Amino acid sequence: MRRIVPLALLAVLAAGCSSSNATPLTPAAPLEGASTETSPTPSPSSLPATAAVGVTQEGSTENSAVKVTVLRVRQPLRAVVPGLPERAGYEYIGVEVRMCIVTDAGPEPTTVSWAPWSLTFADDTVAEAMSSWSDEWWSVPLYPQDRAVRPGSCVRGWVPFEAPKGSKPVAVNYQPSGIVLEWRVK
Repeated sequence: MRRIVPLALLAVLAAGCSSSNATPLTPAAPLEGASTETSPTPSPSSLPATAAVGVTQEGSTENSAVKVTVLRVRQPLRAVVPGLPERAGYEYIGVEVRMCIVTDAGPEPTTVSWAPWSLTFADDTVAEAMSSWSDEWWSVPLYPQDRAVRPGSCVRGWVPFEAPKGSKPVAVNYQPSGIVLEWRVK
């Protein structure tokens, strides 16, 4: 008897679904005070543009447009001063970049610096560009720090980072206000 009830119920439901004059289902009204919004799906333009090292990417804000290339990543970036880095178990990583200012319509000229640059590692840690250094530490030309660049001009140089020895970055990130670019590191 117990098996007949579920089978009979199933037969009635199946018959109701196959009826040609069945009324279509309408969504129930939301409960009072309940939100009907769905979680927003990120638009492709809000996600970082990703490219391989060596590929030029473009970014723009309402006031300026730039072309940026991560030319190469060097690990370790050897310091020419003995004893650097001073923290045991750390090494320097250098990222050679080239930035071109395409347009600039802002009230102030576009300034370039190390601040928008970072490295991302496989464990989701992020290394910010160094905040103190000396030009004499390296035998490579450093990327300009807080320098105004006029439209039509380009700058090139190395941005140094300090990271634990043996940790390999998976991405180089450039994120000034309004622009998000990323390069994959192999």
